[in-house]
Amino acid sequence: MLSAGVSYRFTLTVKKPGKSPVSVAQMVWIDSNQTLPVTLECRSCSALSSYKVSRSVHVTLSGQCNSCDNRTQYEWRAQSSNGQILTLDNVTTSTGDSNRDLVIRQGILQDGVNYTFTVLAMQFDGQLQGSASLTLTPNNPPRGGVCILRPENNIYILETPVKFQCMGWMDEDNSPVQLIYTLTAEICSPPSNHCWHFCLYRGIKSSFRTFLPASSLTNLSSINILVELEDSQGAKILALNQTLMLTMPDLPPQFKSVTSWLKEKSRSELWGLIQQGNPQEVMPYSLAIISLLNKDLGNQGDTKELRDRISIRSNVTAVLASLNVSSVKDVDQLSAALRACVVGLFLYSQ
Repeated sequence: MLSAGVSYRFTLTVKKPGKSPVSVAQMVWIDSNQTLPVTLECRSCSALSSYKVSRSVHVTLSGQCNSCDNRTQYEWRAQSSNGQILTLDNVTTSTGDSNRDLVIRQGILQDGVNYTFTVLAMQFDGQLQGSASLTLTPNNPPRGGVCILRPENNIYILETPVKFQCMGWMDEDNSPVQLIYTLTAEICSPPSNHCWHFCLYRGIKSSFRTFLPASSLTNLSSINILVELEDSQGAKILALNQTLMLTMPDLPPQFKSVTSWLKEKSRSELWGLIQQGNPQEVMPYSLAIISLLNKDLGNQGDTKELRDRISIRSNVTAVLASLNVSSVKDVDQLSAALRACVVGLFLYSQ
């Protein structure tokens, strides 16, 4: 028998051989007065099969009240285990604090702390109320490792592949460790201070070799390389942020223009990658070709060169459109490469 005026904490723990136990806690307050039967559901937790949260994920909560109607008013509150009140407004949420559902935006929650969310339902100007709370524990991002790039110098566009390698990373929340690695090229435009991001790799390999896109047609240009690590529940850490200098290679004597050189590249190296059948290698190389083609305006009065440029763009577009991709992230990566093919000039062109 539960006593009125007392708060009870119920904890459900699920255990499975070979897996870390998972627990969720629910606070229940026994009120002697009539109350609304309110429950709180974490929908995003169900999608991730985890009631742990981090700053890398959004959190979707829903207040449930079977006897409530559309006149019911809702009010949300949130507090961290270190005593800080989380303001719920248009900056931290996409829903505000007065809807039945609450969505916390990515990047708002702090890593390493618990968060208790409370929803209050009210009817008849607050005369009839009910509330429910849910505490979500932290999912800490991977830690303890290092990522490197090789080479760091003498990198020639479409000639020198760059390899990232990550070592020693641990995920204390999950065993065995299964991390996702994302390699991103960041190209910034100095006049506007705007940056464009192009995903070059996303997968479970801790090392990957790829070609980088051109950031300009000058002899020496810079590009930022980001390596991000993510665990199976979405907690992320930026493991590497390094600027590399890319050099435009001297064209072999048989090529009179950048266009003719790119045409041969699309026939030889790109075709070789297609034969290997790995979209993760085809997409970055295609992006590298198109990025340089978009930067090089070519000889505007040369009809043959114009035909060659159209041919290169059409061939690369056809190659990308023919790739079989399965994940949402692969689709995003493919879409970015296709956009570069159709815009004619990169959006960050000078």
